[in-house]
Amino acid sequence: MLLTPVPGEKIEVLGEPFGGPCAFRVESGLPCPMCGMTRSWAWATRGEPVRAFAYNPAGATLWGGLVLCGIIGLSRLVSGDPKRLAVPWQLLVGATIVWLGPLYAGVWLLRTQGFFALP
Repeated sequence: MLLTPVPGEKIEVLGEPFGGPCAFRVESGLPCPMCGMTRSWAWATRGEPVRAFAYNPAGATLWGGLVLCGIIGLSRLVSGDPKRLAVPWQLLVGATIVWLGPLYAGVWLLRTQGFFALP
């Protein structure tokens, strides 16, 4: 597999270790807002949404949103209808607020206080 979660806070790409220590965590001692995002995407890609959500809810939902956007784009391409499966802007704004608020910033703030530790 391209991305492989390994024990600890690591990920491998094509069997080789990926990335180094998080600079934010090294400097502040706190998890960064993106902590667990890559592992979340790796688990989502493997079809394990619960594990993906456990690592980073914002990552799991972002991955799902991108998959949904790909499906909509493919549908538009195949049908030739650029407005097929159109999504109201209000829904997009609401989804963005939910993603940025509780799923991204909210979980990160709780993690800085010791809640929702990474698996």
